[in-house]
Amino acid sequence: MFMGYDITDEFLRAALFDAARPEFDVCDVARAPYGLVATLETARALRKRLEQDDPAQALLACISVWSLGARSATAPR
Repeated sequence: MFMGYDITDEFLRAALFDAARPEFDVCDVARAPYGLVATLETARALRKRLEQDDPAQALLACISVWSLGARSATAPR
């Protein structure tokens, strides 16, 4: 089951947690029901913003995230 996209570094760590500063705004990013990025186009745009914000973290990758089984979406908080 496809869950969405994430942006990662070379060690597959999520770039939003490791690269982005606390004030880096991602409120405009469309999210999938599982909290990941909704589309590849959106993930690529976010990757570009992250690389521009912190060039030392450049060469980030967009990856698709899949579940090996069905699971309900996380309820909004």
